[in-house]
Amino acid sequence: MKELKVVAHPVDIFFTASDAPRSKYLRAVTDGDVSHVGLLYFSLDFGAVWILEVSARGVWAVPFENFNYNIVKQYRCLFPTDKALLNVTRHIGKYYDYPGAFLFGAWLLIKKLFRCDIDRPWASPRYMWCSEFVAEFLRECNIDTKDPEAASPQDLLMLCKSRPHLFSEVQK
Repeated sequence: MKELKVVAHPVDIFFTASDAPRSKYLRAVTDGDVSHVGLLYFSLDFGAVWILEVSARGVWAVPFENFNYNIVKQYRCLFPTDKALLNVTRHIGKYYDYPGAFLFGAWLLIKKLFRCDIDRPWASPRYMWCSEFVAEFLRECNIDTKDPEAASPQDLLMLCKSRPHLFSEVQK
């Protein structure tokens, strides 16, 4: 069997925002500038740039040319990523975490109001959301990050901004 050569270094982490109600909601509950996060990489198998993300379709990979979001920030990973990217592809096919996305704002509000650290009781290994997926990728790279199930796109943006020795902003 042919060994899969998914990626050539580097991998970029991209962030998006839009005027869609879901995007506005997530930015409001996280006090953030972004509402979505994913990975951008060059596939050696397909000879093209691909996106690996969690969207309404679930965890999937899509050619960049078919990607129709407005990327507002992009950071290049300055550390080895090949093995981690291969490892997180095991999530392809998982469903989008609709219950989690719906309850995320209420969960954040409860945590802030009562200043308590509670787990997401609805979390399931069958579901993921975008920031959980990227946080897990970063953990696979041995980058210390927030619990993947509790990370928001804004949390990951702040991580990239605060660690210039690990992430370099890609200028458009």
